[in-house]
Amino acid sequence: MRLDIFPALLLTGLMLAGSGEAQTSGDSARCNINSDPAIVIRSCTAVINANPTRHDQVSLALSNRAVAYEKLGQNDRAMADLDEAIKQDSTSSTEIRRAQS
Repeated sequence: MRLDIFPALLLTGLMLAGSGEAQTSGDSARCNINSDPAIVIRSCTAVINANPTRHDQVSLALSNRAVAYEKLGQNDRAMADLDEAIKQDSTSSTEIRRAQS
């Protein structure tokens, strides 16, 4: 089953893109734009681990990592990341919940 999360995640990413300082610029860039899911997962995980108190950035990284997991067919991991993204940044939860339904 393919998740229809891309439109809402794109909107969420655009809303949060300017909302904080960049992490390590390389990981941040690869977490946001790289098309290789394995690289996105590694980079987003680094962003998440480097910024545990920056809930907006962690939420965006979790959302992007969820898309990468979905591309690999790992839907359980994708849903777990989306659930955590909602917990991390409730301001974007409406868009994420809409994508999950």
